[in-house]
Amino acid sequence: MFVINKTQNVTMLIVDQRINEILKISDRTYSNKLGKVAYEGDSAFLIGNKAKLKELFL
Repeated sequence: MFVINKTQNVTMLIVDQRINEILKISDRTYSNKLGKVAYEGDSAFLIGNKAKLKELFL
């Protein structure tokens, strides 16, 4: 998936519960919590921010 996205400039929507794996291959992340957008932004920010990850996904 990562190669297709980068070489062919294709946007993909991935719905998955393995957030740590998805953050590694995504540029942007959208997270829903209780039916509302809880986070919209750079995936790299979440990789280095364990407190924010815990807030969003636990």
